[in-house]
Amino acid sequence: MFGVALVLANLAPEVPPLIPLPQSQKVLGTTPFAVKTDTKINSEQPLFAVQELRTIFPSAPLADSPVRAANQINFRREPTFQAEQYVLNVAPTRIDIAYGDASGALYAVETLRQLANQNQVLSYRIEDKPRFSWRGWHLDVSRHFFTVAEVKRSLDQMARYKLNRFHWHLVDDGGWRIALDRYPELTKKGAYRKSEPWSYSKIELTTDTKGYGGFYTKQEVRDVVAYAKERGITVVPEIEMPGHTLPSIHAFPSLGCRDAKRIPDNSWVTNVYCAGKELPFQFLEDVLSEVVELFPSPWIHIGGDEVDKKWWRECEDCQERIKTEKLKDENELQSYFIRRIEKLVNAKGRRMIGWDEILEGGLAPNATVMSWRGIEGGIAAAKSGHDVVMSPTSHCYFDYGYPSVSTEHVYSWDPVPKELKGKEAERVLGGQANVWTEWIPDVRRYDMMVWPRMLAMSEVLWSTAPKDFTAFSKRVNASYPLLEQMGVDYYLEEPVTETSFFFNKAPTVFSSSQFARPVYFQVDPKAPAEQWELLGQHELPANKAFYVAYKRNNGTLGDIAELYRSDKIAPVPAGSVVSGLKVSFWEGTYKSCRDFEELSPKGSGVANGVGLFARPRANNYALRFTGKIRFPGRKFKLYLTSDDGSVLRLNGIKVINHDGPHGDTTKSVGVEVADGVYDFDLRYFEAGGGSALRLEVEGSGLKRQPVPQSWFSR
Repeated sequence: MFGVALVLANLAPEVPPLIPLPQSQKVLGTTPFAVKTDTKINSEQPLFAVQELRTIFPSAPLADSPVRAANQINFRREPTFQAEQYVLNVAPTRIDIAYGDASGALYAVETLRQLANQNQVLSYRIEDKPRFSWRGWHLDVSRHFFTVAEVKRSLDQMARYKLNRFHWHLVDDGGWRIALDRYPELTKKGAYRKSEPWSYSKIELTTDTKGYGGFYTKQEVRDVVAYAKERGITVVPEIEMPGHTLPSIHAFPSLGCRDAKRIPDNSWVTNVYCAGKELPFQFLEDVLSEVVELFPSPWIHIGGDEVDKKWWRECEDCQERIKTEKLKDENELQSYFIRRIEKLVNAKGRRMIGWDEILEGGLAPNATVMSWRGIEGGIAAAKSGHDVVMSPTSHCYFDYGYPSVSTEHVYSWDPVPKELKGKEAERVLGGQANVWTEWIPDVRRYDMMVWPRMLAMSEVLWSTAPKDFTAFSKRVNASYPLLEQMGVDYYLEEPVTETSFFFNKAPTVFSSSQFARPVYFQVDPKAPAEQWELLGQHELPANKAFYVAYKRNNGTLGDIAELYRSDKIAPVPAGSVVSGLKVSFWEGTYKSCRDFEELSPKGSGVANGVGLFARPRANNYALRFTGKIRFPGRKFKLYLTSDDGSVLRLNGIKVINHDGPHGDTTKSVGVEVADGVYDFDLRYFEAGGGSALRLEVEGSGLKRQPVPQSWFSR
């Protein structure tokens, strides 16, 4: 028998459970405002906020009344308030909402929603306004297509937590998602592809609408834009250029450089718009003319990232352009391209925004920079007098796994780098969470990647209150029922153990969840959630897996952790010791480490450790490292990072399962072993696009580092 120690936090919040925290809040008394059948609403002008207010109290009629009532909710515009500012005053017989604009009124109502308990609201005075004007949520609908209903669902969620910029990534290699009158071929030939889920290695576009994909009609776009506007949200469209252009060049090959590949072997080297021809600029002017008619946003996002300049280097037209325009190189050719596009955008009364690669070769005069490759691009742009939206991968990429970008890590972020002061700091408009969807196949996975991290992002971008992650975690717990009301399958991390691969019967101590939840267990990971038992005193099964998880408030399971204990495995004989590992390799497209287990390798060699130095080619291959590993102690933590799938076995037992196509993410495991040598087997496959493979170790007196080469033998 073994005991499980759980540290349960006190869930009673010391402050109102509001996310994001307001600028100031004050308790007015212990008597709440009670919504009754005779409660009236008084608003001097039509407001969407009034409609939202009625959804908080569906059982009350809440009739409009322009005259004073005994129990009343009042809306009043305050001309001295800035945009999005509001004051919410809740007293026993009335609620007063003063606001600067319709968004401020809506945000007051959303704050009221979090304070409400059935038909009662605690008596508070809240004065509030945002820290940043750009509080963004980016959604990539090119790799995974989201329906209009699913997009609107995200807009509802944004409004709940005071986010106001929806960056709609409509165009990329995965598909062209917006119908245009002048170029129907863009959606006919570029909106559907043959394969799903996403594969960097093979994007086969098709005219068959039964393939994977879809697009938005102009009327659907107008509908989404209007829906967002009601909720105080500006929709910022992104039309990628000059790279990530597979659908448009597939539809119109003449837009690319000479000898353009219509369907490349790998989307990361897809062709780009030819900067030496005039045709692409005319095409893009036509496209942007229709785009600005649909989107009233002050900004039009033009992408500008990850341009493969090899096409321009090999293109006679592009080289002639460099010569005639007296440009130094392809970087300046990119700047030339971006500057011409900015003139088109400005001529239509809009501002251009792009990823930080638009800095290369010189920044267009009026451009806004979205800094994603760290913060350096944003710093450089701000110092040169340009507006900036901070969105670094380190804190803002919500397609990254939680071990890489945790909720706490997001919460710790400050969008204004310390290098910027005064007027330069004011150039930072705000920040943005980005959701790329290569590895997000459905809405449920989307939800888990977004929530609860978006709660942290909301507070970072809105509030100036001092940060306290412990207190924030309590407020996150209080927010889960609201998320569940919206049908959100938020992420629950798997329970953490000091060790999860055992060679003994020692008691197992679970660290408490940062959101303080009890642990449930099962021996069958596929068992229905209701069959998972609350973990108390249970015998840890010998020589088989054992699974633990937290549950959401609605009873569904969070991520599942796999534990294993063996009472038989011991260190194996060391045998003859020869340094290094045997490495075998395969060439082909795989979706799982199982795909090549039974196949004969194409070749083999010797490696000093684990890494991509052993890869046989750039993409679409598999590796297997085999041999021995000597652990000089008992307890270690192993970190396996890969892009794509990997599996680590010790003595034939699966210790880390990081299989399947995915981005650059890490899985870790605690390992408790006796001193000695163990059989080592690590398998990995690369499925196109990015690639990564690292095995690191951490232990008592041993900082996290690559597993030392001296530990391996064969």
